[in-house]
Amino acid sequence: MKRLLAPVLTLLLLTGCGVRIETSDPTPPEPSAAEVVRQREALRAEVLSEAGFAPVAAHAAEQLVALGGVWEAWPDGDGPTDAPTRQSADISAPTSESELADLLATTTPDLIEASIAAQEPPIALLYSVIALSRTADEATLRGELGEPLAPTWPELVVTAVPSTIRALDEAAYILDTVAAQDAAAGTESTAKADSARFRAWAEASAEALGVAATEDDPREAVYEAIDADLGSLFAGLARELLVASASSSDPASTLAAMQAAAEQAVALGESFGALEGVAVPANS
Repeated sequence: MKRLLAPVLTLLLLTGCGVRIETSDPTPPEPSAAEVVRQREALRAEVLSEAGFAPVAAHAAEQLVALGGVWEAWPDGDGPTDAPTRQSADISAPTSESELADLLATTTPDLIEASIAAQEPPIALLYSVIALSRTADEATLRGELGEPLAPTWPELVVTAVPSTIRALDEAAYILDTVAAQDAAAGTESTAKADSARFRAWAEASAEALGVAATEDDPREAVYEAIDADLGSLFAGLARELLVASASSSDPASTLAAMQAAAEQAVALGESFGALEGVAVPANS
């Protein structure tokens, strides 16, 4: 089920998307809208990387590098006397795990919005993957604080990615088995509802893609379901939905499902890295 992301971030990320380039003119040019967002996220990542809470700080440090770092007009202090001062972040360093969890909760939606609005696919991917990491970090912190998150699933997700359609259908099959076992044991769980949801998404996606009940339909009649690891299942779905969001006609729903799957995976003991398979060039 786990599928690492293949795209490699291009030169757009070596110095940041739309980063202002130094010229002989001492007046820095106005940043583009995309650069304003990138700089905001870089400044936030810098604050989080210095917050002193592991592993969030370690994740943020990696993400800061991937974002291209914080742009400064004259980092060596050799600019004109009226040079602009270093820009400050719009967030303050958290002083407790509770404050940090709240900070992640209020800023992660901005990453989702930035991903949806991004014009360059590598930039959209970067914001999405950071959102995945931050969602998982918040879920981990909430769990430690005794305030576990309850995943909120969108009503419908339609994907054009065959591997994601198959992953959803396979998850439904496995969860059917788990639901039957829970029923036999008299145990309450969300397995039945989760199964119905994922099967409906897979069916809607196959129909939208025009492959339902054809030889190109990626779904199988039967899947191997031995010792199902639900944590791994939901983590795999989160990664699949991240991939699918890049080509989705409704990325907001796809990314919301990614977040819900990540929260469920964390509740079941899984963890996520800072960049989840996105390769950052060595000379970044």
